[in-house]
Amino acid sequence: MRLRLLAASLVLASSPLVAQSTDYYITDGDGQRGFIVRNGAVQSTFSLSSVAEGFSNPQYALRFVGDAFAVTRRGGQETIFYNADGSTTGAVVSNGSQLVEQLLDGTTDGTNTFVARCCGGQGLLRGDMNFGGLTQFGPLAVRLSGVAYASSTNRLFATDFGNSLFEVDAVTGNLLNTFSLGINGFGSLAYEASTNSLWGAVNESNRIVNLSLAGQQLSSINVTGGLMGNFYGGEFRNRTSAVPEPSSFALMASGLLMVVAVKRRRRA
Repeated sequence: MRLRLLAASLVLASSPLVAQSTDYYITDGDGQRGFIVRNGAVQSTFSLSSVAEGFSNPQYALRFVGDAFAVTRRGGQETIFYNADGSTTGAVVSNGSQLVEQLLDGTTDGTNTFVARCCGGQGLLRGDMNFGGLTQFGPLAVRLSGVAYASSTNRLFATDFGNSLFEVDAVTGNLLNTFSLGINGFGSLAYEASTNSLWGAVNESNRIVNLSLAGQQLSSINVTGGLMGNFYGGEFRNRTSAVPEPSSFALMASGLLMVVAVKRRRRA
């Protein structure tokens, strides 16, 4: 019995805990600024104002690829590229005469950009990696506040201005599930690969909330360091998938060996 308990405790000790440990980028569109949050604290902030001539609309959709991220003005006419520290790369891409109202949040599957749209023709949009060529994607047509792409399931998740979370097929755009969150004013939806879960920020507060891919609330964190605003764009810097460290492998191996030893003793 003692050996079994010890083995179980070692296996549990090697399992990763759900905690917000990846760099989480959140935009306060109305405040024209962004936050980088990690381990429940604001690590740094960056400016979203005056980064390009005419780039003054106060709400922004954000998407991350590798070590760089892109932000578009809410009409989608221009896309600005940033380094991971929040400084601009100097690259600005024009999407010509495209004008799509109220682009609040963005995400990507590495090939397409998906955008949560509020107002003036509601729903989920899909376009190229510069937020260009945006068209309606699937039948979901409600006022959306956030969108995230879960690479583990090839699914999109979107939030509205009520308390709903929608699961959408990233290939067809078909609505698969609707979950009730019980949280209003929920934006900056993002997928964290290391925990295979979703995070979002509650508007006009310093609170971020962790959700499972089944829409269950897992935890809530009051972020220190000045997080506050109307939260729209949100993405994680998902550079690598979660891989156990060598020490974790050793603990798991030890636990499994003990379980095998117990079984052999019983047979003897």
